Amino acid sequence: MNSFDELRLNLQKFRQANHVEIFITAVDGQTQLPLQLRKIGIEDLVFSGSIPDSLSGLVDQMLNGSMDSAALLKPSNMTQMGELFDAVLSVCVQWPPLAKVGDDEHLGLDEIPFPVKEAIFGWVNGDALALEKFRVGPGGVGESGHPGKALRAEAQPDHGDNQQLDGVSA
Repeated sequence: MNSFDELRLNLQKFRQANHVEIFITAVDGQTQLPLQLRKIGIEDLVFSGSIPDSLSGLVDQMLNGSMDSAALLKPSNMTQMGELFDAVLSVCVQWPPLAKVGDDEHLGLDEIPFPVKEAIFGWVNGDALALEKFRVGPGGVGESGHPGKALRAEAQPDHGDNQQLDGVSA
């Protein structure tokens, strides 16, 4: 195997490790279509120029934590969120090919159910959403994830004689 063959193999492994396959189900409850997704971050979209300028304010508010749930439910923001979801899917979905409107060779963004778009957006934006509870609140105080007394006790080594795991018999 020469160095280019090894490179191709390593690139293939790398790309496969960064892909996830999910299935969306048609209204009949039976027909499924696989979607191959590439893990990206909102920041990746911003840096690559994939976020339209018209959505940059919304993305900025999301990234700095200044937009609350009530603001998202305003019709103007919901329209922008739909556009943002589509922008994320356009970059994140690797297969099948996407288009704004589906045809014989493309899945249409308009054919993907909103709950699927929302789930993919949540997956992509998961790191930012996970940090949301640590953001500074209106009083200038951030909320800690775990008060000190709620932390688990230090782990003890298992010498094979303990047959319970958190109260469940093994």
